[in-house]
Amino acid sequence: MTKPLRRIAAALAATALAALSLTSCAPSYPAATPITTNSVGVQMNMWSFDSIAAECPTLATDGYDWALVSPPQEDIQGSEWWDHYQPVSYMIDSSLGNEKQFKAMIAACNQVGVEIMVDVVLNHMTGQMNGQGFAGTEFTKYEFPGLYATDDFHSCPTGVDQIQDWSNVEEIQQCELLGLADLNTGKQNVRDQLAKFLQGLRKMGVSGFRVDAAKHIAASELKQIIDQLPSDTTFIDEVIGEQPPQSDYYAFSHVFSFDWITQMHNIFGSNGLLGGSADQSYFDMLSPSDKTVTLVSNHDTERNGSGLTYQFAKQFNLASAFTLAVPYGKPMMYSSYAFSDTDAGPIQGPDGYQPKAECVANVGPDHGTYADGEWVCQHRWPAIVGMIAFHKAVGDAKFTNIWQEGDGYGFGRGKLGYVAFNTGDTAIAATIKTSMPAGTYTDRISGSDVVVAADGTMQVNVASWSAVAIDVKSKK
Repeated sequence: MTKPLRRIAAALAATALAALSLTSCAPSYPAATPITTNSVGVQMNMWSFDSIAAECPTLATDGYDWALVSPPQEDIQGSEWWDHYQPVSYMIDSSLGNEKQFKAMIAACNQVGVEIMVDVVLNHMTGQMNGQGFAGTEFTKYEFPGLYATDDFHSCPTGVDQIQDWSNVEEIQQCELLGLADLNTGKQNVRDQLAKFLQGLRKMGVSGFRVDAAKHIAASELKQIIDQLPSDTTFIDEVIGEQPPQSDYYAFSHVFSFDWITQMHNIFGSNGLLGGSADQSYFDMLSPSDKTVTLVSNHDTERNGSGLTYQFAKQFNLASAFTLAVPYGKPMMYSSYAFSDTDAGPIQGPDGYQPKAECVANVGPDHGTYADGEWVCQHRWPAIVGMIAFHKAVGDAKFTNIWQEGDGYGFGRGKLGYVAFNTGDTAIAATIKTSMPAGTYTDRISGSDVVVAADGTMQVNVASWSAVAIDVKSKK
């Protein structure tokens, strides 16, 4: 062999060894199943890790495919729910539990087929000037040992202390949100630190993430963080308002539909406003279905009045059922605790950790009044559980057989299902034309029988602020 050929062979061998070395050193992640329009998730707002682990068998039985966990990292000390959105380190230790409990939760849920999504705070750290975190980490507002120094945070280019002009994208993405120390995600080391945090969670078995305050991170910078994660990782971004547009984030993430929250509040906030809502042309004008997560409420909107809540139980119940009934988006239900003080977090034990959650007796919209701190467990409400089954039975079938009578409104989903709502104060007895096969069905809402005649009609009695729903899988 001549010297040039030997050099070429040596170079090829070195390249092969380098490739082998890179392959052997590549990080290994558990497989994750991206969410689809057929799947159903639930935000387990402020549920502890132990509580979610114990609840996952019920979630699986009821048809939930994924559960969203509140921010798990170390945060500032306190008893308010929003403490969890002020990180001081990326150690898994807060009132929700420690890393051992977090891993046990993931294992317990994955074992029954429920994937874990995690709410992550990437835009900022705490707004406190100094202090000690839940697990003892000492910090100042712009100095977090081992993570960030002062020059890793944005200095607002418009000369204000925090965001004031909500039409100015530069201000939205480079100034402080409510005085919280704003991470400069334009810096590679900051992006790498955030990616390292997410990578650690993925390696523990987390399947995806809700990105808190995502609109405050430039889409190009957030994409560079996301690109460091496996392609099967699900991301759902919180992008509220017109600036920046949600479409900036479609290429690499899902988005939450806050327009849907507003619509559910408007439609179900008063009697008889549901008519005309099964209009495919309307849905075609919304954000892309395969990129959108629909929800009736979340931890913010149930406190600021923009979303329906358990305190308007019948309306919340029907809005959740409607969200599961229509062929749009990837639905996420909501489950949390009762409160009268909008800042109050769940009850904590003497050691600062939350005791295991226990659902109230008589779970459902007819429960009545709640004491502060009681777990409402909306995810167990019978109509919501029944409509999860309906949602999965009808798939992506289109609207058919629209029915409207007074405060009653209904629609079919092809030949696979039919649902009728009553948003009035009196019961409605009606004969409704459907495309369903003749036979006897179990109502997904009440559990009673519904008979579809040979001509496809069904006779129903829909109670005030209730619904009737049947599908091919509920046929006897």
